[in-house]
Amino acid sequence: MTENSQSEEIAFSVDYDDLPDQLAIFPLTGAVLYPNWGMPLRVFEPRYVALVDHVNNIDGFIGMIQPLLNDKGEPTTDLSRVGCAAKIISIAENESGHYFIELAGVCRFAIESELSTDTPYRLVAPNWDEFKIDFTDDGTNEVPEQKELFSILKARVSKFIKPENWDIINQLPKEGVVNFFCTFWPFIPAEKQALLEAYDLNSRYSTMMNLIEMDMRGNTPETLQ
Repeated sequence: MTENSQSEEIAFSVDYDDLPDQLAIFPLTGAVLYPNWGMPLRVFEPRYVALVDHVNNIDGFIGMIQPLLNDKGEPTTDLSRVGCAAKIISIAENESGHYFIELAGVCRFAIESELSTDTPYRLVAPNWDEFKIDFTDDGTNEVPEQKELFSILKARVSKFIKPENWDIINQLPKEGVVNFFCTFWPFIPAEKQALLEAYDLNSRYSTMMNLIEMDMRGNTPETLQ
């Protein structure tokens, strides 16, 4: 089949009590997903194609998590402490058997333990307790309102964002604006992990702004997005 010949939309609503007690994980350096934010993902390695097949027939949950890096900056088999569980909301397959999926971030998790399995992909027992806050609005009210937030960011980084993308950013709620910059600014993996582990949206926003300010005193790409 061609890439566009099959697409399945999966509607879902998740409560805290619906979160699973085991999670298939997709370790990927630099790929950090936040609750209430989306991520497109091309899946081509056979073990992760098998992962998508499995979870898509069960509950649709995938745990996105960064592997730890060694001294040379190379990924290891060790995992970061915290990842984000996502649901598959759309899936398409191309003629090579590769998947193109869209993920929606649901809730962060800490790894309680790694589970023994005969699957080609890894399974963990997630601990959700630390992240019940992802189902609330805690911290959101402390972030500047959308118009002010938009102005703050545009004043600082306008030359790094294509003009047409500011129109898109301006349509996002303030949580979306924060998540946009956390995703698309060229943070290194350790910085992305710090953003993910920030307690609430206000902490993520403050951490993001501090990191951007440091980048502005150094080197950044000429244009992002």
